[in-house]
Amino acid sequence: MGLQHLFAIGVELAIIDRGKALYKRPDIMTFEAKTLEPMDMVVRFENLSSNKLGIQTDLANARSEPKTKSDVLFQLEKGDICHIIAQGGSLQEVNGVTDSWYKVNFNGQQGWVFGHYTTKRRE
Repeated sequence: MGLQHLFAIGVELAIIDRGKALYKRPDIMTFEAKTLEPMDMVVRFENLSSNKLGIQTDLANARSEPKTKSDVLFQLEKGDICHIIAQGGSLQEVNGVTDSWYKVNFNGQQGWVFGHYTTKRRE
């Protein structure tokens, strides 16, 4: 598991790694750990650029092709943020839900994720 994000919050520095935050407080030069709550994840996802998506389910499979019968290459966890490489050409139905597939890059790994489990979910 690698570092996902490093960013400033006010005068604090936050390191986000798979749902946990480590804050560096400049006033006392120490770190404080905090587990992010679901609302923190929602806030993080609100500011995503159009070429990124966030995983909203506990575990999502990243597959070799945009279909459920293809090999699972790796898994993504709730809160993971991926770069979008491509969007599947047409909508597909999976378990009674119709949505698009997205080819993503996460920490150097590439795979296809069904949009229903992400911030790109069709409404």
